[in-house]
Amino acid sequence: RSSYRLCPPGGRHGGLPRLRHDTSGLWEFRNHDSRGRETLSAAPLGGSAPPAALTDSSADPGGIQELAALPGACCRAVSTSYTPAISAGDTADFLDSRRPRETTAWIIRDGQATPASREWRAYTRFETNGAPALAVRTVRAASASSARGDPANAASLAISHAGPEDPQTPEALWNRPLREEREDG
Repeated sequence: RSSYRLCPPGGRHGGLPRLRHDTSGLWEFRNHDSRGRETLSAAPLGGSAPPAALTDSSADPGGIQELAALPGACCRAVSTSYTPAISAGDTADFLDSRRPRETTAWIIRDGQATPASREWRAYTRFETNGAPALAVRTVRAASASSARGDPANAASLAISHAGPEDPQTPEALWNRPLREEREDG
């Protein structure tokens, strides 16, 4: 069975998925912001059933702590933020507004939400040789409690020509790589 929520005004879909579950024990919950971007997802942990408050629609958690507070909640969850980190070099370009900036994986059990992993991304738009380009810096936390600037974190950088989202980019250059720095150097 599946349940959906209405799309935000101007949405192109009939509805956004809320909860899917079946008799085999598989389930998936999702929540979205006012722009239709996924901000929270949850799935079973060790074969756990979805919390009753989700199946009977008496609760619609918008954040990790709200999900953890549901009676019987035992799951893997992911929270996603789309807020650009200007201090990390993100240019906050509207073309990147649907791209996640921070993603945190959580384990929810016994009313507690414990972070399992974190990843940050900064999108920087610029021009190179007269064509639009995009740099994506990804930082993977050394531990779930690491701050973004922790020197133990693993950082990578991918620079390419911009893709079809930027009308100024010639089609022959769409997403063509220019440079890459891997986490291992």
